[in-house]
Amino acid sequence: MNERMCDIVRNDSVDCVEALVHASSHETNGADVDGRTPMLLACLNGHHQVVHLLLTLGADITKR
Repeated sequence: MNERMCDIVRNDSVDCVEALVHASSHETNGADVDGRTPMLLACLNGHHQVVHLLLTLGADITKR
């Protein structure tokens, strides 16, 4: 379900994350098949701008 969002986050594409959320109402708190959220992936990969954007878009930092 959220694989596309997680793939974009892994690639550190701030513009694509924002466009995907706004264009198709993708969930910022959804998880990939391994249970990793976009926020977790952005943090693990050091994608600071994506982390900031996800927070701005309402990502839940407590979701596990």
